[in-house]
Parts: sequence; C-alpha cells; structure tokens
Amino acid sequence: MTSCLEQLLEQLKHDESANLSLIKAKLDECYFKLEEINAKDIDDKINNLIKLLSEIEYTLKIEDYYGFEIRENLSNIKSVINIIKALNNDFNYLFIPVVINNNKTDVEIFIFERKSKRKKVDASNANIIISLNMPNIGYIESHIEIRKDTLSIVFKSENKEVTDMINNHSIRLKEAFEYIGYKKISITSISDDKSKADILSINDMLNPYIKNDYHGIDVRI
Repeated sequence: MTSCLEQLLEQLKHDESANLSLIKAKLDECYFKLEEINAKDIDDKINNLIKLLSEIEYTLKIEDYYGFEIRENLSNIKSVINIIKALNNDFNYLFIPVVINNNKTDVEIFIFERKSKRKKVDASNANIIISLNMPNIGYIESHIEIRKDTLSIVFKSENKEVTDMINNHSIRLKEAFEYIGYKKISITSISDDKSKADILSINDMLNPYIKNDYHGIDVRI
C-alpha cells in the first residue's frame, strides 16, 4: 500500500493544484505514529484513506490530469483495500499504515487459530504473524504461537545483523514475557530472504492437509 501511495505522490509532486496539495497533506494524517496506534482508530484511518483516494481521482479528472500511470496506481491501491476487506471476512487481519523514524511503512497482522477459520480467536490458543518493512533493517516477520502459558516466537529477517541482534537480546525478551505471566518461552531469530507471509501461506497454515492449487496452471490440448 505505502509503495503505491509513494509512487502516486511522486507522480503528482509537480502538480500545483490547491485541492491536490490539501489532499496530499491529508494523506499524511492516515499514518499512525507507533505510540499512537489504537485498534479503534484503524478502521477510521483506512476509511479516511479511501475517501482521500476518491477525492484525488475526482480532482484529477476535472483538471484533465489523469495519465495511465496515475490511473494504474489508483487502481492498485483500490485493489489492496479490497483485499484487506476480503481478508477480514475470513479471519482477523489488521493493516496499519505507520510512520517509523519519519519513514512510512505498513504493518500487517494476521491472527488465527491453526486449522480454524473462526473469526473469534481464543487468546490462549492463537497464532499471530506480524510483518513490516523498514528502510534501515529491511523486511522483518514474527511468528507467534500461544498455548496457555507457553509462548513461542520466531523472528524472520532478511538482514543477518538484525537476526544476530534479536538473538543477542532474546534473554531480555524472555524476562519481559515471564513478567506478564508466560512460563515456557522460546524465542528464535533466523535469516530468510526468500519466503514472506501472504494470504497463500496463511491459507496453508489454516488448512495444512489441503493441497493448494493456486500456483498451478493446467494446460490441456
């Protein structure tokens, strides 16, 4: 989402329309600072973003500034928003646009019970995947498994320095989780620059015994 928005703003940077300038300023307000994230406000931010995109589209049309690349970017952003809505129909999925050290990025959170597509998840029997991409450390992903007082976390990073840093501070993390009541804690950090969490990998976790044919193409003559 953020990459599409950044491309769109780059394409519009030379446009001096007063309306567009106001809309572009409002887009920044759709991003959370980490200390301000509130679950109740996430839907409002996304709805504001959708409204602003519609305003951009309308303004570009009436000003006759509506090239192919801009149309394509607007279409890509709308597709991402539709995917977010569709994901929420199956299980708990949060998309959070954030600003970290003045850099914009997206945080994605999947919350589910393995082998279950129930929306309501038992907090003592849950799987959580959190992913984000940051300019300084790259892509990082955390797989969290909770079983009553047992907690397992696997961090995946494409940056080996980040992997080593997490491993070096794992004792502090364990102490923090022990303080809030977990008794059996496992924290691991691995380097992986190939696989990333997406809807297909989540589907495999929910249905581990069902072969997924999304990747195959059957060609018959």
